[in-house]
This record gives sequence, C-alpha cells and structure tokens, in this order.
Amino acid sequence: VAEIRSSLVMGRNRQHLKLLHCPGEAQIDFGEVTMLSPEGETRHFILVMTFPYSNFRMAQVLPAQNFECLAYGLAQMFGRIGRVPRVIRCDNMSTAVAKIIRREDLDNGQCNHDAKDHPRRLTDNFYALKMAYGFEAEFCNPASGNEKGSVENAVGWTRRNFFSPLRSFDGNYEALNEKLARFCLSEAKQPHYRHKPKTIEELFKEDLVDMLQLPDDPGDVH
Repeated sequence: VAEIRSSLVMGRNRQHLKLLHCPGEAQIDFGEVTMLSPEGETRHFILVMTFPYSNFRMAQVLPAQNFECLAYGLAQMFGRIGRVPRVIRCDNMSTAVAKIIRREDLDNGQCNHDAKDHPRRLTDNFYALKMAYGFEAEFCNPASGNEKGSVENAVGWTRRNFFSPLRSFDGNYEALNEKLARFCLSEAKQPHYRHKPKTIEELFKEDLVDMLQLPDDPGDVH
C-alpha cells in the first residue's frame, strides 16, 4: 500500500473548481447575537440573507428562530429590495423541513419537494410561504454548511461588524433593524472582493434583474 500510495503521489495534484453563482439566487441562515439590555446581556437572533453573485448582504434582528420570525424577516427584506430571489438555499431548519425522505421511502407519499434530487417533506407553513412568493427552495445535505458558505460567512461578518462592541438594545426591533439595513446598504458601496473595481451595489443590480416581482398579496402566511 505504501508503495502504491507513493507512486500515485496522492494529494500533490489535487484540483478544485470555483463555485459559480447565478444572479438572482440567495442563501439564508439564522445566527445568534448578544446585546446589552436593561436586564444585562441578552441573546437575540439574526436572519441573514446573502446574494453570492454580488456578495450583497441583508439581515434582520428577531426575538426567536420560529416560523413566524422567519416569515416576517423574509417579508421585510423582500420589501426593502422590492424583489424576491428566484432560488433560496438554506439548511434543513425545522421551520422549513419536516422530514428528509430516503429514496427507498419515496413511494410512501410523504415527499412534497424535489423528489428527484433532494426529497423532502416541507412544513405546511414553509410550503405556503414558498408558494405565496414564488421562489424555489434548495436545501443543503445534512451537516454540510459549506454548501451555503456565502451566508455562513455573512453571519459572522454581521456579528463582527455591526454587533461588536456590544450594542445597547431597548427592545425596539423596528429602529434597530432600520440601522442594520442602512449599514448593509452602505457596505454595499465597497468594491467586490473579486470583481474590482465594480462595487457590490453595482453587481446587485444584476441580481435584481433576475429576481421575481413581489406578489400583490402574498397572504397572511404566518
């Protein structure tokens, strides 16, 4: 085995492919942040949405990770950009995925999403949300956070750049989220890390062209 391994020179000629992201596609994830409240340090959650093509980032501070917060946070971010991503990639969060279906169990009638590649049973709430806005959902393989690396990085970036040092919070989510939105928009004026001298903001305009229109009435999905 040692001789064969030596002859193959394993590891020396590895090659990697760059991930290519299409305009109009987004990734979402939840993260935790700590803030200073009158009661001392308190834990809150941020719902972060990124657009890997342009590296544009948005976030919403929320009190929990339940479906109502997910639906509300997405609606607020959709409304701010005036469009809806064609595709949203996320992990198998319990607010969206009720069950991961094994291929041998496809005939039991539980699958209601992507029976061909990544069979899932979506929660009724998330299925209604998806249909109301018209986006397609993509889910990572279990324990594969690298498959949504853009938003994984953005969660840490938001925590380091907006919530550090610790912010004081008086419970007014609307006011805090307005500051957070202005921060994200101002950061979008920076040059893109790979496509300099183009800015994130300029590339995000290409994202917007490939997105869906907001529905006239998405309904009270939460």
